[in-house]
Amino acid sequence: MKLSVIVSVYNDNHDGYLRACMDSLCNQTISDYEVIAVDDLSTDDSLQVLREYEEKYPGKVRVIARETNGGPGAGKNTGFREAKGEWVTYVDHDDIISLDAYENLLRVAEEENADLAGGRWQKMDDKGNPFEEPCDLMTFPGTCEIDHDMRVGLIFKGERMWNKIIKKSVIEKCGFMLSEGTYIDDAPTTPFWMASCKKYAHYDGVVYYSREFMGSSSRSGLTVERCNQHLLTQHRMIENSKKAGLFDELREALECRYFVRGYLRTARKVRKGDMTKSEVREYYKILHKDLKENAHGWKTNPYLKERMTKREMQLAAMFMFSPKIYDLVLGITGR
Repeated sequence: MKLSVIVSVYNDNHDGYLRACMDSLCNQTISDYEVIAVDDLSTDDSLQVLREYEEKYPGKVRVIARETNGGPGAGKNTGFREAKGEWVTYVDHDDIISLDAYENLLRVAEEENADLAGGRWQKMDDKGNPFEEPCDLMTFPGTCEIDHDMRVGLIFKGERMWNKIIKKSVIEKCGFMLSEGTYIDDAPTTPFWMASCKKYAHYDGVVYYSREFMGSSSRSGLTVERCNQHLLTQHRMIENSKKAGLFDELREALECRYFVRGYLRTARKVRKGDMTKSEVREYYKILHKDLKENAHGWKTNPYLKERMTKREMQLAAMFMFSPKIYDLVLGITGR
């Protein structure tokens, strides 16, 4: 079989989103593929809807009902273990795929003898209407051999995974799947999958429509649990880079990203989030210790100097010297 399309579903049968997604998956212009839909113990009628598609498209749609709720990473990993395709791809339950997406992606992949292929993607509103211009690639310039600079780019800029197909053998060789037990399943995994590929093939057309819900809250929403999951994500990023055999090559880039995500994106955000003052202070202790252990070369890191302002470096130095002084100077603003 050429391709396995994996979608994880949890309580998603509302406003027609799940049916729109499944319709786009089941009506692709290729025939040699399967859709593996994993229900993550939904409490609504999502599983029933998926069973309808399984009955309507026998041999094409396979539904797996998990007995425990494990989150999106666990659901997609369940699908991956059952995948029969030479290639795999992941789809979010409320998004839509162009009907000729996989035909075109497989075509360019085979023409270029690539192990990773992708296309453009476009945002759409909650009604399914596309808006803004189609999004370009973040790291790859187009069809290309994947070199060191691109692997560094994947660490800093990243690349969407759901508008791409990847050889299943690449993931198997890396030795890890999507992250489970956290609300972030792709950040510590997919950059290393793509960095382990030799060649990327590009199709210059829209293959994926990502639903953007308008009017959503912009507050950080950081809680103690989310902070703990964030640290777990950081640790898994390092672990997976080692499993993929990329840690030594990307050590400085990884250290920079570790520090930016650890300090810039949480030490400041928790001050505006949902944590109490005592919770913020306790998290600062944990974060300070973690950064000392895993980003100890931050002061001389060449990438970090390029990405932080003088003021940010001064505040970072204050935090790394003493979270208590950092607290006294800036003042904790938690509840």
